[in-house]
Amino acid sequence: MPWLTDEAVNFRVAQIARSAKQTSGLRTFDFILWYREWTKNKTVNSKKLQWLLPAEKILLPRIVGGNTPERGNHFILWVFDFKKELRVYDSLGKYKDIDHFEMELLSDVFKDKGGLGAWTVNYPQQWMQTDGDNCGIFVCTAAAACPRNRDGSTVPHSEQ
Repeated sequence: MPWLTDEAVNFRVAQIARSAKQTSGLRTFDFILWYREWTKNKTVNSKKLQWLLPAEKILLPRIVGGNTPERGNHFILWVFDFKKELRVYDSLGKYKDIDHFEMELLSDVFKDKGGLGAWTVNYPQQWMQTDGDNCGIFVCTAAAACPRNRDGSTVPHSEQ
């Protein structure tokens, strides 16, 4: 079975964000664009993000696993909860570290929301994939659980 493309993941995360109150969704390539801008200028133009500011949560699917964000082969989900928490969902459990470079970049991106200096980074329990192909499904499942304040490890019977 083929895996989900970044466009399929982006579409589903956007659907989830639109259906939830006070939640916005970004796309996989948003982080790639920030990365390029930050690498070149050491700043990210936050005016591009003004439409996000009213959100209480922002869902950001990420591509990881390569030497740059453009070259990855695995999806993870970052959930920015403006109660000062960044949640990382990784169905392989391999990409839990957010390095100093990424935190500097993210602090710059969200400087209009106060940055990320006092935030905690958490790695909620979630389902783990047993193959190398279905990380996109796991990201979409975790994204669907976030607006309801559930973790990605359980799905209530009524939603199965």
